[in-house]
Amino acid sequence: MAERAHLDWFRGRLAASRTIEPKDPAPILAWCEQRRHSIRFKADLIGLDDVRGWSRDDRGNVRHKSGQFFGVEGVRVESGDLREVASWEQPIYTQPEGGILALLTRENPASGVEFLLHAKAEPGNIGVIQLSPTIQSTWSNIRRAHAGKRPPMVEVLTAEAGVRIVYRAEHNEEGGRFWRKSNENIIAFLDDERVIGTDLTMFCWASLGQIKELALLDNVLSPFVKTILLPLENEKDIPEIPAAIVKSLHFELVEHMDTVLRKALIVPDPENFLRGEAADPLARPVPPVAPGEVAVPGVVAH
Repeated sequence: MAERAHLDWFRGRLAASRTIEPKDPAPILAWCEQRRHSIRFKADLIGLDDVRGWSRDDRGNVRHKSGQFFGVEGVRVESGDLREVASWEQPIYTQPEGGILALLTRENPASGVEFLLHAKAEPGNIGVIQLSPTIQSTWSNIRRAHAGKRPPMVEVLTAEAGVRIVYRAEHNEEGGRFWRKSNENIIAFLDDERVIGTDLTMFCWASLGQIKELALLDNVLSPFVKTILLPLENEKDIPEIPAAIVKSLHFELVEHMDTVLRKALIVPDPENFLRGEAADPLARPVPPVAPGEVAVPGVVAH
């Protein structure tokens, strides 16, 4: 649950930062290139039977020798008419304990609110490193089931003072690949940066404006960053629309894309269209958007 008082306060600080925050992502991109060329990281695909520490059990499921991290099992699905086919089977990741996705933030007098991004190297990343949440870790890694180092920055979340939680909520992982897994999404504001004990070599501070610009570039920003930041968005963007236009609009704040489509699609039967049962709307002329109608991300305005 969000700490409502902290969340409302933080939204106010973001609003106050808009006039002074940097929006150009170029310095961050240059820093990323420097980091990319300074690290040693190599990944190649190998046969699954050659992966150390992982094996198949008597049912053919893939598991780690520690019993932790994730497994790969099979799932059989009966979907009726909800999906493209009535039934199917597929492999699926099983990791019921989930993990933590957290962004640390601070307020700088010169540049406003900033978020701490981690230039994280992962084997499947295009370009090796990707700007990721400050903390992105499974509980297995936090418990050091790999017998290696503790994930960076987790010390901040256990600090007894100097940190206030802006919001925390469990968000379901992508259900087409993970079996009933959720991650705890957190934004934590630093009142005292001395709680950080991690080396900051692979971390950089970025404003919300810069993060928005980074999100427009290919393969730079982790989608988890956008997921964590989403509760801070939506209604706060309304003041950015010119006042003369706002007076002529009616805003409906929405949380899910389905709601946007139901309200915004110009089709005779949006409910059946979303189920795939309506006639193809492209087969008929689509009337133009009427003057005064504006689409705002996360908002239906008319």
